[in-house]
Amino acid sequence: MAMTDCKECKRLRNKLSPLEDKSFTEAYQRVEPVEYYRASLHSRNGSPYVVIRLCDAWAAAFPKTPYTVLDLTKLGRTFDALGWERTKRNGITHFALKYDEFLEMYDV
Repeated sequence: MAMTDCKECKRLRNKLSPLEDKSFTEAYQRVEPVEYYRASLHSRNGSPYVVIRLCDAWAAAFPKTPYTVLDLTKLGRTFDALGWERTKRNGITHFALKYDEFLEMYDV
């Protein structure tokens, strides 16, 4: 998926995730596990959402590459910058995206 490089988009992404590692985000977008996202469909308040955990997204994007806490922090900031919503379930941080936004964002 290619994000638009307009000034307004950059400004909004910086507001969403000011500590985003832009080079990491670009590298992640090249290997983004969209099929894993699609398989992670859940219902929240009666609406369809894609809901993922960072460690699972890392494993799907970078198989055979162990992650560190710093890696997951960077990945979380990337998801923030891409517009995913942070949420907690049973004390575990998840990232959620409405299914219609997912379809629009990833052209699937």
